[in-house]
Amino acid sequence: MVIMDKPVNITQIVEQQRLGYIVPKQVDIAYNKLKCTVKDVDFFNGPCGESFCPVFVCKFCHVKNFEHIVAAANEDGKITICNTKTSKNDKVLTSFQAHDNAIFDIAWTNYDTQLISASGDHSSTLWQVTEGTVQSLLQFHGHQHSVKVVTCRPDDRYTFATGARDGALLVWDTRVPDLVNEVKPDVSINFAHEAPGFLKHRKLGSQTNSITGLVYQDDYTLISSSAGNGLIKIWDMRKTYSFCKRLPQPKYVIPYYGTSGRNGYSSLSISPCRLRLYANCIDNKLYCYNVGTYSDKPIAVYSGHRVSSFYIKNCVSPDGRYVASGSNDGKAYVWSVSNPSVPLVSLSGHNAEVTGVDWCKEGEPKIVTCSDDATYRIWRVYPQEFDCHDPTLRGWAERYRVREIGSFRNSLKRKSYCSRHIDLVPRRNVEMRSFVNDEVKQAEKKPCLNNSLDLSSLTADLPNYVVDGVSPHVHHCRSSPKVKDANWLEKLKQKAADISKRSQESSSPVRRKPSQKSSAKGSILRFFKVSTRQPTCEQASNSTTETKNITKSVNLPS
Repeated sequence: MVIMDKPVNITQIVEQQRLGYIVPKQVDIAYNKLKCTVKDVDFFNGPCGESFCPVFVCKFCHVKNFEHIVAAANEDGKITICNTKTSKNDKVLTSFQAHDNAIFDIAWTNYDTQLISASGDHSSTLWQVTEGTVQSLLQFHGHQHSVKVVTCRPDDRYTFATGARDGALLVWDTRVPDLVNEVKPDVSINFAHEAPGFLKHRKLGSQTNSITGLVYQDDYTLISSSAGNGLIKIWDMRKTYSFCKRLPQPKYVIPYYGTSGRNGYSSLSISPCRLRLYANCIDNKLYCYNVGTYSDKPIAVYSGHRVSSFYIKNCVSPDGRYVASGSNDGKAYVWSVSNPSVPLVSLSGHNAEVTGVDWCKEGEPKIVTCSDDATYRIWRVYPQEFDCHDPTLRGWAERYRVREIGSFRNSLKRKSYCSRHIDLVPRRNVEMRSFVNDEVKQAEKKPCLNNSLDLSSLTADLPNYVVDGVSPHVHHCRSSPKVKDANWLEKLKQKAADISKRSQESSSPVRRKPSQKSSAKGSILRFFKVSTRQPTCEQASNSTTETKNITKSVNLPS
């Protein structure tokens, strides 16, 4: 069941702010109102009319007065141009077959309604998009494998770069004379993300690190990432890399910050200020790096989504305050840049992996997402409330409730100490909301204490009651308390008798047998004991006579 958010109460927000609570900002409230209706969902049809064809990428136009135009491309090489200003059935402007293979990425140029597509047929194509018609202008052949990513140079309407599965970065210029039949790249960086020694030990047909992320920082700096080595490389495009016999050397290298073995990046995006780089990694983390200093340590790490394929992309909002990414769990996640701990909202509605996401630069917040369920959806801000059973509702924004789930799990852990018979439901690969509901139902069905105990007493639930000399609330791993012997008086009498017997034995003198030899230790102890005693009168008189006899014997003449 869908739990809809309550209407925004400004008075309540002001009161919470006065009391010192953290209140959501006005734009954050708008993202909580994102919804998708049945008119905002479009299906892709395959070339033979089949209804299932995964959509890989969707992008809004960047040209002024055309920001509401969105383009989406699917696995069969088909591109659809759509007008998002209207929700009518005629919002699809055109749909055409662009390539004979899958289209992995598209990019709008900066100053004209031109579209560049990157396909699995090893080529890229420049398209001129007008109202109702699409014309192919140029085709660019130079890669040996599928072209995975394309990006346009900022403040330049003619230059763009492509990255492919062959590990090469190519920079193209669309200003080509009419007499030229084949377009050649201006800059080529081969084996961009290979390890040292690759050229020496390379074999025929060996695989290279595929280029999965590509973005321009400025007119002379290109940033790339790959699927294998976990490195982000910054290239100076004023250098020449075509004639290098060794591996090309980048200007800077940002190593992988995490500890997981899954260190490949699926996509890159950069903020409007061109100082923050967002790298979507397959270790389920979104890393934010400062490309002003090229520090190895990220500024922030965003988590909450799941990334297990290289088709999932991320993007930054036009104001740079929010970042969004697709996910494997059928949702798109939106974070506030200032709060990387938890996502702001999650957009639920797709039935398969969400691959692409993009922001509209015009007007109120508007997001487009595409998925493997053969649909792309437009998410708008709807101030009115929808019933959870409304048939026109196809998607909604959910708040990320990590703290509530954590507190509920802690309460379950505390209950486990009360009984050894409680059964917790194992965690499955389902949505978090259904996971919590299942555990609540199981916890309600299972009693916290042993059913064999008599709980009829009103004080049975108190933590200090005792049954059969044992407290049931004590953890079973603890040792049972020792019961004292009831014959304590007899033991006390026996102890007193033993003491008196020892005293009698010590008072009676014991003679040493002739055969018994005293040890050196015993003789020394007796010597010190005798020396410490005070001599009696008889012993003193005997000692004086002995000393007199000794002196006489010494004075006798020889």
